[in-house]
Amino acid sequence: MSNGFSSLSKTPWNRALTKLSLFTLLSAATFTGSTPVFNSISTVAAETSVAAELQVQINDLAPRVLTKEEKLIVKGTVSSKSEVKTLNLTLRMRANTPLNEKFLTDYLEGENFGGQWITTTALHNVTANQETPFTIEVPTNQLPLGDALEWGPRGIEVIADTAETFASDRSILVWDSGIELEPTRIHAVVPVPAVVKLKNYNPVSEPADTKQWQWVTKVAELPGASLAVPTNFLNLPEIQSALSTGASEVIALPEGYANLAALQQFAGSPLGLDGQLESVRNSGIKVRADVAVVNAQPTQALLQDWVGHTVVGRALALENPDDYTFQPSTLSAFNAQGQLLTQKSADASLLVSTHPQLNQLFAKNAKTAADQLDQTQLLRSISAIITRERPFEPRSFATLLPANNLSETQVLKLQALLQNRWVKTAKEFYGPADLPAEIPLRTLPAENNPQAFSYLQPEVNTLTESFNSALPLSETFNAQPDLKNDYEHSLVYLCSNYVGTGEDLQARITGGFTKRAMKLADAISVAKPATINLLDRSANLPLRVVNTADADANITVELFPSDPRLQVTKRVSVNVPAKSEQQIEFPVKAIGSGDVVVHAVISNSAGTVIDQRTRFTVRVRADWESTGTLIFSIFLAVLFVAGTIRTIRNGRRMRPTYLNEVTQAETVEDLNEGNHE
Repeated sequence: MSNGFSSLSKTPWNRALTKLSLFTLLSAATFTGSTPVFNSISTVAAETSVAAELQVQINDLAPRVLTKEEKLIVKGTVSSKSEVKTLNLTLRMRANTPLNEKFLTDYLEGENFGGQWITTTALHNVTANQETPFTIEVPTNQLPLGDALEWGPRGIEVIADTAETFASDRSILVWDSGIELEPTRIHAVVPVPAVVKLKNYNPVSEPADTKQWQWVTKVAELPGASLAVPTNFLNLPEIQSALSTGASEVIALPEGYANLAALQQFAGSPLGLDGQLESVRNSGIKVRADVAVVNAQPTQALLQDWVGHTVVGRALALENPDDYTFQPSTLSAFNAQGQLLTQKSADASLLVSTHPQLNQLFAKNAKTAADQLDQTQLLRSISAIITRERPFEPRSFATLLPANNLSETQVLKLQALLQNRWVKTAKEFYGPADLPAEIPLRTLPAENNPQAFSYLQPEVNTLTESFNSALPLSETFNAQPDLKNDYEHSLVYLCSNYVGTGEDLQARITGGFTKRAMKLADAISVAKPATINLLDRSANLPLRVVNTADADANITVELFPSDPRLQVTKRVSVNVPAKSEQQIEFPVKAIGSGDVVVHAVISNSAGTVIDQRTRFTVRVRADWESTGTLIFSIFLAVLFVAGTIRTIRNGRRMRPTYLNEVTQAETVEDLNEGNHE
């Protein structure tokens, strides 16, 4: 960690005080090394700093683990806002080995005493606003290493000072005296990088780009580092190579690498992911398919779901931490009820709690060479501190790397953690046989932290609402298993560690399922007709039922009038072929007149309502048709009677004329006959 400090004052008196203070601090550190006022030069200076006029960084140590080398080489850079002709570089080193990780992290942050004076050298011609490299070489016999029992991490500090300002940076050197010890076993679980995409609104996972994926083979070559691979990646060439020639076992992950704790909270079960691993186990692929990786603290309910598996989870607190002056193994056992055990048993399942400090270091990004040096040295140091606590008592620890963060730096960190004399690695990941005889009791949380997955809750609610809306239709088409599988698949990816907290992708996953579910939910409907006029007391109402699905549907349609003036005498059951329409008719009776809103409800064969969106209006005019017919009939009858009467009257007027004409004709005829005679 670099600390830069500006000029304290431009006056000769204050410059003299600054020089005197720095000389006093360095001298006191040389001769006493324990005076409380010198606990942190960096902290004291930081309080008076105005701007970072001068900065120094330690970028490399050679060697990083000191054994029998004859000298230590410290490399770094110095930068200044103004040109400096000459500045002094002072190297200091702690004479004692820290007992815990917190001391080291505090030391890097500038707290605690910087260390004993080792050497001072001059650096000339520092150009303004440019990084000037430096190298400090020190014979090993000048370092305050002490007895071989004091092996382990040591803090080192480089101070750069000019006539007006100074700055410092700290790092860690690890000293291995070669003392006899029992190595600590450490195993790392490394999820392969992947990306989640939507294809036809359906989430799928694919290997990450080559920028990250190229490091998969490097991890596979490290003993003690197990690749964790989703089941749908197992046939990839890089994974096949790791399965056949890798230095460590490959662990199978369910597709999507879901956070099992999130699934347990939202679904209450593994959603069949345990069966997915079981299928891999039965397939004959040489992969560990009995490991459940939980990127959270496991609960009792979760352990019950994964009985018979080795569960990898976040660290659990010790039941009685005051009973331990060291870090016990993080391996625990649990029974079929998800309860933790203190004794090893034949039917116990294994719980591996990962080391929190190791997890945090792998989750950090190294932005500079100095950051990378500090992080890799911290990993070495933590493993050394753990081993020093019980140098002849074998213990076991694990770490879980974050998803989608694989890089060259992560590979270097893994090498720094695992490739040390005081660390033991194995090809096989942990199993129940690795449980110690006596198991420290740890505390399980009663339930998941309600805030841990709160960012997912709105999307899960939307997903579940869409599922419930489409569920009745899925039963109608015998598509319930498909809908359920689709829902669970989307929920798995919503909780995927590859998605993380990416709100946009989560919303797209939810939106994709909602679109598919709503398409199914809207597949059956009653086409809304125009306003229907009902002019008689009884009639048949014609309606059309539309089926846009790919399967036939056996349904029942009921009509519910909003007014008793219209009564529907029966409901209609019908089979509607796939992608077609079906005409149906409802017998109805009208009691009175008025506009009545009718609600159409569709149910499946089980009686479950699947659609009730359609409402239409019936304009009821009871007896209008009968009354009109009667009036028209009466009108016709009147016309008929009137016509008949008129015809009769006309007939009577015509009869006398006709008779006269006949009589006259007969008279003429008689006269003619008489004349002839």
